Amino acid sequence: MIVKFSSHGKGKASGVLNYLLKEKGSDGTLVPRKHAKVLYGDPVLTEHLIGD
Repeated sequence: MIVKFSSHGKGKASGVLNYLLKEKGSDGTLVPRKHAKVLYGDPVLTEHLIGD
């Protein structure tokens, strides 16, 4: 997947991280994507640094 970084971001960081790293399971909850992985860094720390 190609990810583009924009200076016009709005909204919570969790939405972006969920879009990239999770998918809806059979019961509608978010579950980790099987083949998605973070190559460098910590997504939880990134979410906290970006804030709301």
